[in-house]
Order: sequence, then structure tokens, then C-alpha cells
Amino acid sequence: MSYDAPRAARAADVRQPRNAASRPRSFQELLQEQGFNGGAPISEQFFKERISGRHNPDIFAELFPRMSAAQHDALTDDKEARFRRRAATSLRPLPGLVELAAALTRRGVRVAAVTNAPRANVRARPVRCSAPSAR
Repeated sequence: MSYDAPRAARAADVRQPRNAASRPRSFQELLQEQGFNGGAPISEQFFKERISGRHNPDIFAELFPRMSAAQHDALTDDKEARFRRRAATSLRPLPGLVELAAALTRRGVRVAAVTNAPRANVRARPVRCSAPSAR
């Protein structure tokens, strides 16, 4: 089943975690360097309406229609590398996530995480869900 609500409505209804700021900044830098919008920064509204919730190839195809698919792929790789550099120092699990996963694991409940993030992004910043150490 697909979800056909307008992108702007979906983006407005979803509260982004504090870590989500890394993705807009990665797009912001890349788009400015590519001269999109005359090199001016994109607005938060633009990000929500045209980028958030979409796949990179679709985003770059829309924003840079004269570029080839190979160029879109290169932009995607660049954007994701920027994100991973930020993630290495700034991403943190949501408060209580690690403790919840550890508590479930101690009770024998199997725990898994699901994401649509590129595999390289997941491997760059794994979240460990082991039991917290005694204080």
C-alpha cells in the first residue's frame, strides 16, 4: 500500500528528532556549492516541501534535470558522505532508546532496528543496545 499524501503535509506532520538537522545541513552545503538557487541557502520550508521524505535520486533529478543519472549518483554519494562525517560526531540515540532495548533484551525479547538509510550510513554509526553498566 502506498501513501499518497502531499510531501509538504507529510513533512509538516512529522516531528524530526534533533539529529535530523544533519540531513538538511548536508543538502544545504551541497546545493549551495552546486549553485542551486543562485548559491543562496535553501529555506526550511523548501527542505520540508521538496526534499524531506524523498529519495536522493528523485530529489536530484528534480533539482538538476539537465544532469545525467551518473551525475545525480555522484551528488547522492557526496551528500551521504557529508552526512556520515556529521553523524560520526553528532548523532545520538533518542533518549531512553538504548535502555529500552537493553531492558527488552534482558527479558528475552528480540530487538531489531529498521531504517531506509543507505547501508553505509548505518554502518558508519551503529547504535549499541547492550545493557547499561552498573553505576
